[in-house]
Amino acid sequence: MNDPNGLIYEAETERYHLFFQHCLTLDEDQTQKWWGHAVSPDLMHWTELPPAISPDSLGGAWSGCCVNDADNTSGLFDGAARGSRMVALYTGAGPHPVYNYQKQLVAYSSDGGLTWQKYADNPVIASRPGDSPSFDNRDPSVFRLDFPDGKGGTVRRWVMMIAGMWARLFVSDDLLHWHFCGDVFKKDGSHLESECPDVFPMQVNGDPERTVWVYSGAGRFFIVGRMEAQADGDPRFIAESDPFELNMGSDVMYAAQTYNDVPGGRRIFVYWMIDKSADRLAVQGVSKEWDGFQSLPMEAALIERGGQYRLEMRPVAEFYSFVRRRMLVEGSITAAEKVIAAPVPGCFELKLRLPRFGNCTVSVGERGRFPWSVDLLADGTVSICGGRPVPAAYDDTAGDEEAENRGAELLIVRDGACLDVFSGAGCHAHALILPGDAVGAEDRVLTLSASGSLKYCMNELE
Repeated sequence: MNDPNGLIYEAETERYHLFFQHCLTLDEDQTQKWWGHAVSPDLMHWTELPPAISPDSLGGAWSGCCVNDADNTSGLFDGAARGSRMVALYTGAGPHPVYNYQKQLVAYSSDGGLTWQKYADNPVIASRPGDSPSFDNRDPSVFRLDFPDGKGGTVRRWVMMIAGMWARLFVSDDLLHWHFCGDVFKKDGSHLESECPDVFPMQVNGDPERTVWVYSGAGRFFIVGRMEAQADGDPRFIAESDPFELNMGSDVMYAAQTYNDVPGGRRIFVYWMIDKSADRLAVQGVSKEWDGFQSLPMEAALIERGGQYRLEMRPVAEFYSFVRRRMLVEGSITAAEKVIAAPVPGCFELKLRLPRFGNCTVSVGERGRFPWSVDLLADGTVSICGGRPVPAAYDDTAGDEEAENRGAELLIVRDGACLDVFSGAGCHAHALILPGDAVGAEDRVLTLSASGSLKYCMNELE
């Protein structure tokens, strides 16, 4: 699997839907991509369903989004009872004599995403005249926006952002017939480019009176701006910040998408976790039966300090509400002391608190085949498995007496093959580790050391 697709909360069934790029075998064929499908009541416990959207003569079912067409603007649900009206907009990718390699397609479902029907007149957007037939027209992100109706009121229209190379905007009244509105530009006037675009409103510093729009470039960089609904019926994205990145210490997080229609306007991210362990495992004589996975759902807050924006990421609230915990060990250590807890389960959380500029090292598997380690250094940076160090806190906490007294906090979460590290300031780092069935008991020995006082608590997660 790779990119998350079609993330949407369905109010009728109170379920979160996660679609994702999926091949039926480990032999990846870009023209044979499906949309895999899983559902959850709480973002933590998932039921995988049969694959949802299949490849066809227009190509593989590449990345896209889902929207709730509650008002049946598309007319696709005529005669159907009002309820679940899910419309998927996605890229069909594959050679075609008329429509070039990439084109935007529509499928729809009235039974909660269990079965899907393709729109008979696909594609709804093909490459523009003069576009090359290569990778430049994909990954639609769709939302509704209020436009002036010329009579003192407003009318709601659908807006689509696509990218692949240059980001572009389209508008529609029915999700089926789209009008090209123009390219999207950065603050400096250059073209905005990324894969997997996502654009959504967010409150600044939690203030409902300060709502801006955020462009996500595959979850790797973000731009704050305004989404203007113009009187001529076209939308326009005005960038008001330079691109800024997440504080993450590895390059395995990519192709992020956020959930539509979550109650309360929460902005919940899921990333594709790029699997880079297969070759390393093969050297060790371990054969993998899977490739890639989806991240722990993370909730974002948009923070502005001194005119600079950042995006803080933390595990979603459901991680604390719907995951059972069994405390394994807790305590404190001082300089030069170590605590060893064995065995370490395949799913656990480890909470650490230490002085703001203290040192600590968390490691597993010093005697085993598949070790990993997390280092918090005196300069306030965190690194995972010797990777690129990233700040564990933002600069604006320096000199803050309360922050100094609070010290540094780390939350380390292992969920099978996934290791996440969160700091108390909302910075986030991530590293991929190994599938649980590839790690022997000799690798599950946790060693914790610090140069100063350190408090710790480890819980098994169920």
